[in-house]
Amino acid sequence: MVWSILKDISYLSIINGIFSPKKHFMLENDLINTFKYLNLNKEDFAEFIKNRKHGWRYKNENIKDFFWMKYQANSLITYNKSKNFNKEIKDFISNSSPLLSQQLIMPNEEMERFLIKFDSLKNSPYSLPNIIIINKVNPILTKSKINLNKFCKSFEGKFYDFYYSYKLKKDCNNLK
Repeated sequence: MVWSILKDISYLSIINGIFSPKKHFMLENDLINTFKYLNLNKEDFAEFIKNRKHGWRYKNENIKDFFWMKYQANSLITYNKSKNFNKEIKDFISNSSPLLSQQLIMPNEEMERFLIKFDSLKNSPYSLPNIIIINKVNPILTKSKINLNKFCKSFEGKFYDFYYSYKLKKDCNNLK
């Protein structure tokens, strides 16, 4: 995302929430539309948004990238003052310091809302991409199915794969 901003790319279908003036519902729609465009399913989406414990705190990097601190959780604060968490998570939150400000935990009702929205979002505006960059470090995104009749895989790296639309350049030697 930083690269595209520095390269003066004028439109991104999906962007880190910090770099965007978009409202959260717009970021949610973009995320869901991108999952559907990449032929990822509801189970993939559920895995992408689920709460994860990393060392001394809960923090889902995917949620952080798109919604930053919206789902901050500690003994002093949770999203919408929710108490709707699995027992293990609820106990962890109640015993965590209010100074633990970089912990992100999405309440159960919010996860459910996201999954319902995944099923119901049908005709949301979505600009078809000309460039797709897949983060290969993310095990969910590596499941993406890119249509090689529409996109050329022009770079395959350790961390990222890069595809461009044939609209941008007709000739292609697709990497396998």
